[in-house]
Amino acid sequence: MPPRDWAKSDTGDSEWSSPVEFLRVLYRRRVTLLSVTLAGVFVAALFSLAQPRLYRSVASLEVQGVNENFLNLRDIDPAATPNASSNDVYVKTQSEILQQDALIEQASDKLNLAERPEFQPHSGFWERLRGASPKAAQNAARYAADVAKKHLKIEPSRDSQIIRVAFDAHDPQLAADFANTLARTFIEQSVNGRRRAAQEIQEWLGPRIQELRSKLQTSEAALDEYTRESGLVLAPGDDTLAADKLRGVQDELSKAQSDLIAKQVQFDLVAKNPAEITTENPGIRDYETKLTDLRRQLADLESILQPESYKVVRLKAQIAQLEAAIGRESRRVRQSVQNDYLAAQRRQTGLASVYARQSALVSKMTAKMTHYNTLKHEVDTNRQFYEAMLQKVNEAGLASAVRQSNIRLVAPAEPAFRPYKPNLPLNLAIGLFAGLVLAVGSVMLTEQTNSRLRAPGEASFYLNLPELGTIPSAASLEPALQKLIGSENGKQPVERITWDKRFSKMSEAFRATVASILSAEQNGDHPDVLVITSPLAGEGKTTVSSNLGIALAEVRGRVLLIDGDMRRPRLHKIFGLANSWGLSDILRERNATEDLPLDALVKKTGVPRLYLLPSGPCTDSIFSLLYSERMARLMQRFRQEFDYVIVDAPPCLEFADARILARYAEGVLLVLRANYGDKKTALAAANRLFLDGVPVLGTILNHWNPVVWGDAYGYPSYRGVYDQTAS
Repeated sequence: MPPRDWAKSDTGDSEWSSPVEFLRVLYRRRVTLLSVTLAGVFVAALFSLAQPRLYRSVASLEVQGVNENFLNLRDIDPAATPNASSNDVYVKTQSEILQQDALIEQASDKLNLAERPEFQPHSGFWERLRGASPKAAQNAARYAADVAKKHLKIEPSRDSQIIRVAFDAHDPQLAADFANTLARTFIEQSVNGRRRAAQEIQEWLGPRIQELRSKLQTSEAALDEYTRESGLVLAPGDDTLAADKLRGVQDELSKAQSDLIAKQVQFDLVAKNPAEITTENPGIRDYETKLTDLRRQLADLESILQPESYKVVRLKAQIAQLEAAIGRESRRVRQSVQNDYLAAQRRQTGLASVYARQSALVSKMTAKMTHYNTLKHEVDTNRQFYEAMLQKVNEAGLASAVRQSNIRLVAPAEPAFRPYKPNLPLNLAIGLFAGLVLAVGSVMLTEQTNSRLRAPGEASFYLNLPELGTIPSAASLEPALQKLIGSENGKQPVERITWDKRFSKMSEAFRATVASILSAEQNGDHPDVLVITSPLAGEGKTTVSSNLGIALAEVRGRVLLIDGDMRRPRLHKIFGLANSWGLSDILRERNATEDLPLDALVKKTGVPRLYLLPSGPCTDSIFSLLYSERMARLMQRFRQEFDYVIVDAPPCLEFADARILARYAEGVLLVLRANYGDKKTALAAANRLFLDGVPVLGTILNHWNPVVWGDAYGYPSYRGVYDQTAS
C-alpha cells in the first residue's frame, strides 16, 4: 500500500475534526493552558494594583415639568416653551446644561479644586506632546474644571425624569461633595435664571408703562377740553343730552300718533252708528236691562188692569225716566269720544312740532359728537392697553419674587465605601478570560503549525500505513520501575526492558507490537526476515529491535538479531557480547557463509532462543559488502536456521544500508519517534522505500508519553493493573 501524499492529507483533514479531538489536545496542553491563563490573571492583578483607587458618588436630580403659564407670563416671555414640547427633550437639554464648562468651573471654584494636587496643571513631556499651551496651564481654575469634567458623568434616565450626576475622585468625600455641589449650583442657576428673566421683563415693561400713562393723560385732557369748547352735554352713557331728549320726544310722538289713530277710529264709529257705541257702555246696558224689565211688567199689568190704574201709570212713569236717562248717557258718551279725539289730535300736533325742533338741534350736534367719539375711543384704547401692561408688570414682579426651580435634589451623593476603579473581580475575570483565550489560541496555533508526529494514529493517517505498535517513553514509567532498571547518564536503559521487567507497560507495548506482526501470518504471510529502520538517527530503532527480538523469542522458536548498523553498532553492548567478529567479517570471507558452522556465525544471548550477530569491526566497503552475493546467501541460510531474523538497520534517509538490507527481507518496520521527526521526513522515508519496491509492513511509534496523552486514549485506566501485576 503506497503512502498517501502528505501535503494533500494535511490540508484536507485535520486532527481538529471533532470536539473530542479538540478537548484531547487541550488536555494534553493543560500545563500550557494553565500557565498562560494564570499569567493573564497575574497581569490583571498587577494592573489592578498599579491603578490608582477611584471612588464614585452619584447624586440624583428630578427635572419636573415647567409651568410656563404661571401668572400668564407665557404671553410676555419670548423664551417660553409651548405645551407640546417633549419632556424627554427637556430632560436631555438639562443634561447637556449640566456638562457646560461654566457650570463645572463654578462648582470647582466652590470646592477650591485648583488647590488640590491632582487638579493642578503639570508641564511635563506628555502635556507638551499633547499640545497644552503655557497660558492654559497657568489658568489653574480652568485646568481644574477640565480635569473635573473628565471625571464627571451625566446619565439621564430613559424612563423617568431623573438625571444622575456621577463623579470619580481619589477621595470619596470629594467625589460626593463635587456631585452635590454641581447639583446645587445647577439648581441655583436655574432659579436665578428664571428670576432674572422675570426681572428683565419687569424692567423692560417699566418705561413702556410710563409712556402709556403719559399718552393716556394727554388723550383724556384733549377730550375734556373739546367737551368744554363744544358745549356738549352728555347724558349717562355715550350720547349727548339733546340726543337723549330727541329719543324721548320721538317715543312720545309715536305713542301720541298711535293714540290718535285709535281715537279717530272710535270717533268715526260713533259718528256712523251711535247706537252701537252706546250699547257698549256698561251704564247704558244696565239702563237697557232695567227698561226691558219694566216694559215686561207693564205688559203684564196692562193685560189685567186698566190704563188708568195707578200701577200702570207708575210703571209708565218709570219707563219714561229710564228712557230719558238712556238718552242723556248716550249724548255724554258721544261727546266724550269727540273730546278724546280732539285732545289726541292736539297732542300729536304739539309733539310733532317739538320733535322737529329737537331733531334740528341734534343734527347740529352730530359733527361735534363724531369728533368727540374719536377722542373718546382713543382715550379708551390707551386706558385698556395701559391697564393690561400694568397688570403684566405686577405679575412679573410677583413671579420674580415667588417663582421656584423645577429641579430638585432627590438623592444627595454619599461618600463611597469601596473604590469604583479598579474593579478587581472584573479585571481578574477579564484577565482570566483573556489568558484562557490566549492560551487556547497559542495551543491551537502551535498544534496547527507543529508538523511532528505526536500521538498514536497520526502516522497511520498521514502515511497510509498500519501502525503496528506504540511504545511509551521511559519518562512515563512509574518511579519504582525507573529505580529498578537504573539509569545511565541520566537516561533510563530500556533496551532489554521486555526481559528485565516483563510486566511493565513498555514490555506489554512491545508484546502488543509482536502480536501485530504475528497477525500477518494469519493473513497468509510469514515475514521471516524483518528490517527495522527509521527516517533519522536517534528514533530508538535499536531499542525496538532488541525488545522485539526478546518478545518474539518468548513465543516463536529461535530468533536472530543482526546488527546491520556497522557505523554505530550497539546490540553487542545491550546483550554484553564482544564485537571483535561479526557481519562485516563474514561478508569479507569468501566461503564463510557456507563453511562455518552456525555456532561460529552467531552468538547466544542471555535470553533463551535469542541469538545475536554483531556488526563486527567497521569497514570502508559497507555498501559493497551488503550488496554482495554473500549477503544474499547468508540471509538465505538464516531463513533456514531461524524462525525470525530481525535486522537492525541504519536510518534510511541518511544511509542506503537499510534500503539494501530490505531487499533480502520480507518487510520493513519503520520506527518513528514521537515529537522528534516531522511528517514530511516520515513520508519521505516511506516513499523512498516504496519506490525501491520494498514492502513496508507498518510503523512503530516510539517514545510516546502516555502521561500527556494517556487520558485521551484510555491508558491510565490500566495503571493499577500493571502495578498489581508487577508486584
